[in-house]
Amino acid sequence: LSRPPFLHQQKAIEKIVAGKNVVVSTGTGSGKTNCFVIPVINELLREKARGQLNDGVRAIFIYPMNALANDQIKGLREILMAYRDIRFGVYNGGTENKETDAIKLYEAMYAGEKYPELRKPLGNEELSRDEMKLRPPHILFTNYAMLEHMLFRPGDDTIFSNSNFKFVVLDEAHVYAGATGMETAFLMGRLKGRITGDGKPQFIPTSATLGDGSDKSNERVAEFAERLTGCDFRADDIITAYRDNTRKALATRKFPVRLFTDLANEENFFEDVLNGYRDSVDTPPYSHDKESEILYDIISSSDLYSKMRSLGGLITLAQFAAELEISMREAVAFVSLCAKAIKNGKPLVDIRYHYFLRAWTVVAWRLTTTTVCRWSERTIFLSNTGNPRKCSRLPFARIAAK
Repeated sequence: LSRPPFLHQQKAIEKIVAGKNVVVSTGTGSGKTNCFVIPVINELLREKARGQLNDGVRAIFIYPMNALANDQIKGLREILMAYRDIRFGVYNGGTENKETDAIKLYEAMYAGEKYPELRKPLGNEELSRDEMKLRPPHILFTNYAMLEHMLFRPGDDTIFSNSNFKFVVLDEAHVYAGATGMETAFLMGRLKGRITGDGKPQFIPTSATLGDGSDKSNERVAEFAERLTGCDFRADDIITAYRDNTRKALATRKFPVRLFTDLANEENFFEDVLNGYRDSVDTPPYSHDKESEILYDIISSSDLYSKMRSLGGLITLAQFAAELEISMREAVAFVSLCAKAIKNGKPLVDIRYHYFLRAWTVVAWRLTTTTVCRWSERTIFLSNTGNPRKCSRLPFARIAAK
């Protein structure tokens, strides 16, 4: 980490290192991965120091989708390039059987990596099924469907031979509900019956949406985790995060709204805008490396931000602008600046954009030569079958002339 861990990360790491089963239920982008990756690497390094880091799986990370596993292993690869004694690998439907094929696939996928060392396979990353069966990695990435195959098929079952399981991580645990949850619970029982180790493995389910952090909610989450894994969980071992709702500034200041629209205008230079308001507004001294922090200090002490924090519930942009007594254009500029205001690695406001799309129920079009009015423009026209003479010109329907 390039910074101290967040409070929820610190709590999770301490509990996992202490040997407890833990549920990490914090928001998207909150650093859930570090909550379990750091204790896993810590344990493997301790084994190495004791001279006990032999072959065999120590931790299995189970993801509901391959895309999630591939995304997580990219981050782990950057860490483990500095710890070549810790071996890792992905075993799912996209894993090649032969090593030569796996290397070709890797080099094609990661040719654009920012670190040149990662454009070629690392010596401690197992790429093919054949190699993982011969020498199982210490950290194994897979999904629950492939895990079932691995436990069932004799050829794949060898990957669990000589294992010394310490950790089982179930990412996105909220998806294991209903029939999928029942199947996964049975699968966890079979996994525990197959694996070997010095003691019982720790189970670490993670999610961004399990519970709300209240005591009753934590009890329900603990009960869910127990049913899913067949292991004991306590309500105080449910790791959640909360937003610090303390006031960002003791006193608010009324800045001209034009200051925020000018700062949001990307055609303006940040320093020039500050200098333009220096006589009328007590703004912090400019520093190019501190622009995000300057924004943070200005906005967090503004009356607009104070009004925004007092709002609650779901409101429209028009309502939001009316409450702040500014125009909608000014409201958009202000919110965009709030997202850019960062101090100590934390943005002043977390922005989430959601796109709601509704598909057309029925669309009937046909190509017709009779409605091509200006062929010289190399344009295809599409006409509604109900009225061939009325046509709509679509900009994306251009073709090259022959």
